Amino acid sequence: GGEMQSFEYMRIETREGKPQFVAQPGGAPPIAFPLSAQDAQSATFHNLGHDFPQTVRYWREGDQLRAAISGPDDKGGEQTIEFAYQRCKAPG
Repeated sequence: GGEMQSFEYMRIETREGKPQFVAQPGGAPPIAFPLSAQDAQSATFHNLGHDFPQTVRYWREGDQLRAAISGPDDKGGEQTIEFAYQRCKAPG
């Protein structure tokens, strides 16, 4: 309906000398996910002490940025949610 339903602050910053993905869903206190793997096209962050997600991954497919969050679901399995981002023109 054209109204904001939710928001999340996200950033990558250096903590304890290591890159960490930091999320603040709905403006909640920050949750850090230390970098666990990277190569020229991807970066993966883990926080096994968090409920969901426990893994945040970003990767490139051509000129598209992709992301996935994953972790345990409420039935003892694994849940993954994927996102696909496309470059857009800045307003103005």
